[in-house]
Amino acid sequence: MEIPTEEEARASLQAAKPSDWPNLQLSLGQCDKDTLGPGVRCAVDVTYDGLGGQKKRQSIVGFFKTPSGWMASLYQ
Repeated sequence: MEIPTEEEARASLQAAKPSDWPNLQLSLGQCDKDTLGPGVRCAVDVTYDGLGGQKKRQSIVGFFKTPSGWMASLYQ
C-alpha cells in the first residue's frame, strides 16, 4: 500500500481545493486501502486561513497516484 508523504498529500489536496483552503497545512493520520476507489483513504487534520483567522478541520481524504503525481478526493 503506497501512502503519500505529508507534503505530497498537502500539495494534492491544495490543488483539488485551492480557493477553499488558502495556506493549507495538513497532518496525515491513519491510512487504509480505499474501498471506494484506487489508492488509500486517510484521516487528516487540516489547518487553513479562513475568515477571522486560522481554521481547523478533520476530514477523510482519498489519495491515489497517477503518472503525473498524487491526486486527492475529499470524502468528508
